[in-house]
Amino acid sequence: MPRVNPLRSLANERNVAERVRFEREKRGWTYAGLAERMTRDGNPIQASAVYKIEKADPPRRVTVDELVSFCRIFDLDASDMLRPMTRILDQEAVKIVQKIDRDMRSLWRTIDSLVSSHVSMWRLNASADQTDQNVLGRILRRLPSGSVNYPMGPDNHPESAHVSPDPISDAVAALFEAFNQYGRWSANYEEK
Repeated sequence: MPRVNPLRSLANERNVAERVRFEREKRGWTYAGLAERMTRDGNPIQASAVYKIEKADPPRRVTVDELVSFCRIFDLDASDMLRPMTRILDQEAVKIVQKIDRDMRSLWRTIDSLVSSHVSMWRLNASADQTDQNVLGRILRRLPSGSVNYPMGPDNHPESAHVSPDPISDAVAALFEAFNQYGRWSANYEEK
């Protein structure tokens, strides 16, 4: 009497398949690119086999040797390759949120420093006596070209710029203009 094979559990195979797809796409690799890396690692595999691991239903079985190569190529432990993608995505989301938090804290420190520097610059210019009205011009000439557009005088020279008695408002307005310029730059950059 022939022996009946028990139904195989597909959960771990699906986890591996989803993880292979996730890691491959995260790195921007093609099926052929991953297959080439597997071959260099000592486990020759065709791009179509990678496709079948990721897309077939049920997924193509992954040998132990292939699993070890995937782990080396993706720099992961075998237990990570078997973990459900919902947990992996949750971990990735936590890392992203932590990075955003660090970046935001750094951004606010930078903004605080910029405001302080700009206020100091405007105060220095406002405190210059009538014989030295080009303090702002000398400061602006030292800034990198195009870093911030400050108000210029009628002849488009910083030396003839009107300086208001409220240097903090001027500094904040200049910062807002710089952030608006950055926003336009980053939006253009992201489109490319």
